[in-house]
Amino acid sequence: MKVSEADRMILEAKTAEETKKAIEMGANLKDPHIAFAGFVLAHELKQIEILRDAGADINAMYLGRTPLMEVETGEKTELLLKGGADPNIKDKDGLIAPMIHQSYEKTKIFLEKNKKYRRW
Repeated sequence: MKVSEADRMILEAKTAEETKKAIEMGANLKDPHIAFAGFVLAHELKQIEILRDAGADINAMYLGRTPLMEVETGEKTELLLKGGADPNIKDKDGLIAPMIHQSYEKTKIFLEKNKKYRRW
């Protein structure tokens, strides 16, 4: 898979400004790998908002996982959920995001903020 300069910028962006610039240069946000990596690798919460608002699929699957299954902080988890991430999408092993995240902080967010999604 050939990665353009703009796509590479999304993958390496450390700030919201760098993310904006990559999008302006034509980063392929329709590519699930680019969308997924952009959300997961975001250093600033604003980057997630920028990607979402630019049309990146917040539920983009890469290697059988969605960004919600891979983010590492409760703040990112909450922002993805508020942005429309679906916690009931199953990964390649049949697990959903709340099952994957066993940490108290992430589980608490799922339970408190998204009671309508609790099916487990």
